[in-house]
Amino acid sequence: MGQPMKEPMLYKALVGGLQYLSLTRADISYFGNKMSQFMHKPTYLHWGAVKRVLRYLSGTPHLGVFFPKSNTSALHAYMDADWGGDKDDYISTCAYIVYYEKHPIAWSSKKQKGISRSSTEAEYRAFQQLTVKIGLTNDAPS
Repeated sequence: MGQPMKEPMLYKALVGGLQYLSLTRADISYFGNKMSQFMHKPTYLHWGAVKRVLRYLSGTPHLGVFFPKSNTSALHAYMDADWGGDKDDYISTCAYIVYYEKHPIAWSSKKQKGISRSSTEAEYRAFQQLTVKIGLTNDAPS
């Protein structure tokens, strides 16, 4: 999958920084997860992908988590999963996002543990992760 980088430390540092940044930028959460899978032996193709995300971030500084004052409160959540989406190991990836009002407050995108035998099982596992998260975050201020 490309020529290995001679000095992978910058790649590792940037991917780590992007993972940290994904705490306030849900739009790069999947990318951080995917690129971290190549930390042990990144290639110049992976490096190019990291640079594309950096360019994307420089063009979208207005995106992120912002909480203006509000008199209402509502918690909304969405989740999804693919079924065996990673063709290297056929493990499904699940993702969820939880909103307080219109603002994202929690999200995740990661590979599931083990292979799901059906799309229903993959979705159920994603739903299980989401319900655990909502159980931890349902104390949002009212």
